[in-house]
Amino acid sequence: MGGKRLESRITFDTEAKAGYIYLLADSETYTIQATEDVGDSPLLVDIDEHDRIVGIECFGEIAQRLSPIAGEEKIYHENGETLSFRLSGQAVKKHYLLKGIQFYFADEQSKYFIGFDIIDFHKYKKQILKSMVK
Repeated sequence: MGGKRLESRITFDTEAKAGYIYLLADSETYTIQATEDVGDSPLLVDIDEHDRIVGIECFGEIAQRLSPIAGEEKIYHENGETLSFRLSGQAVKKHYLLKGIQFYFADEQSKYFIGFDIIDFHKYKKQILKSMVK
């Protein structure tokens, strides 16, 4: 057995009603350089010095949906060549591609976040991220 225990990749702050999804493995080091919006959605993403999204900030209803899975260490599913995170299996109505991550929403207003796929493995190291696959 042995090995390093993974840290929680999803956090939820009940007081602030805010959630955070860490996209990278614990072993990755980075410095946050910027925070950007994901299109017209209520999501914010933190960007590191390598132009990678390292975390997603969620608020309100989206954050509430993270609450039951807060504390999860393995958050991805392998989906062919991509690594996927899903909060819901709903049909995709709108999507945004940002820094090698495809974000999915179940409504045209981008309010109902359903998940994302990591698709750029030049930017994101798949072998390291595989430690976070369920």
